Amino acid sequence: MEKFEHEFKDHLEIAAKGEKLKAETFHLPAPSNYVIGHVTVLDQEFSKAMLKIAEQEGAGAEEKENADVAASEIILMMSAGGSNLSACYSAMEKIIIKQGKINSEYPVNKVIFDKMSYRDTKEILGGYIKDFLYSSLVD
Repeated sequence: MEKFEHEFKDHLEIAAKGEKLKAETFHLPAPSNYVIGHVTVLDQEFSKAMLKIAEQEGAGAEEKENADVAASEIILMMSAGGSNLSACYSAMEKIIIKQGKINSEYPVNKVIFDKMSYRDTKEILGGYIKDFLYSSLVD
């Protein structure tokens, strides 16, 4: 997968080219060395949670296919597995500001990020982890 795409659930308007535009979609490229420090935080917290869950469920637990896991389930698994979600949201904020685009062309800055809803940010975090980190564990 080359990029992650999310359709905004909650209303978000951005100012671009002197106009107010409705933010419809959000895009992030696949992780690269440009954001490796932030991705490492997500990877470590996700892996820590998955190991804890695997220990609790035992060796007989079946892994779900990547397509069968929802973004919200990723966050739930991480929370149940003891991940530091605050550190994950902080790392995701930095990734979004460095690489995020709205409607495929408008960069996300701190002002725009602060306007994004918690629900959308949670979905972006879960989806990014699902598409790029979880998939690498189950492949």
